[in-house]
Amino acid sequence: MATPPVTRTESHGFTVWHDGVPWFVRVVFLALLAMVGGLAVHGLVGVGGQGIHTALDAWLSCTAEWLVALLCLIGALRSERNKGAWILVAAAIG
Repeated sequence: MATPPVTRTESHGFTVWHDGVPWFVRVVFLALLAMVGGLAVHGLVGVGGQGIHTALDAWLSCTAEWLVALLCLIGALRSERNKGAWILVAAAIG
């Protein structure tokens, strides 16, 4: 028996940048990338020293966590499938 050919769905490349994504989701995603990059540079190299460690640890990391929850919630509300599961993931993160 021959297997049917696999149909390929259209690829959007990097998901955040396809036409269906609202501009505010892109802005939140870029802010999240900047926060994670800043935290990584501080953690690996020590940029900023100990003086900003508390602010980064207490404020920036918590803000990044809330932004991830917000992105999950936005994705859940815009999703056609598994909406309830993504809402639960967003609630667990937040």
